Amino acid sequence: PENRRSAPFRPITDAVDQLAHSVTRAYESSASAIVVLPSSASDGSNSIELAKKIATHRPDVPVLTLVPTHKDGRLLQMYKCIHPVFSTETDTKKALARMQELGMLQAGQQAVVVRGGCAVTVELATV
Repeated sequence: PENRRSAPFRPITDAVDQLAHSVTRAYESSASAIVVLPSSASDGSNSIELAKKIATHRPDVPVLTLVPTHKDGRLLQMYKCIHPVFSTETDTKKALARMQELGMLQAGQQAVVVRGGCAVTVELATV
């Protein structure tokens, strides 16, 4: 008998498909960034986990993530492509405007916006 350990089978779930789709869409659309937003102001931890999962796909563009606390921002700085932004904003337009104020995005650039929650949504937005 062989002592080989095989990797456990992991079925692809809808959430994983959505994450991979967000990275692919950023590449295909020439987006300048992937912006991860929480579904609500109290659901910041969900967007943090979502950003970590997106980072595992190694996107060519920065992953801009809104974080509710400075502690969360410091923890996310360990990931190469994640750039945390301290804000409790959940509205897409206001979040993009905040990132533009900080110089992370410029007017006219496109960004793939990924919103966490019960279902992961992916959309393309122009700053």
